[in-house]
Amino acid sequence: MVSRRGAHRRQYIAAQRLSRLNAVLRLEGPTDSQVPDDVGEHVLAVVGEALSNLARHAQAPRVEIRILVDDGVGFA
Repeated sequence: MVSRRGAHRRQYIAAQRLSRLNAVLRLEGPTDSQVPDDVGEHVLAVVGEALSNLARHAQAPRVEIRILVDDGVGFA
């Protein structure tokens, strides 16, 4: 099984190669252990779409993507 962290890194590397984006990917927190599988799959899809759109449309000199996991209780 491939970790979610590894899958995000592969997406990031592929996007950099295809578009020559100067991108920084930051994964903070236990993305593999505390994010439910169904949520993790959606996050992976959203990040992939974001990288694709950035490569095609942004013409940005620098991009930073942050994925943060915390151990809070959510909205009170």
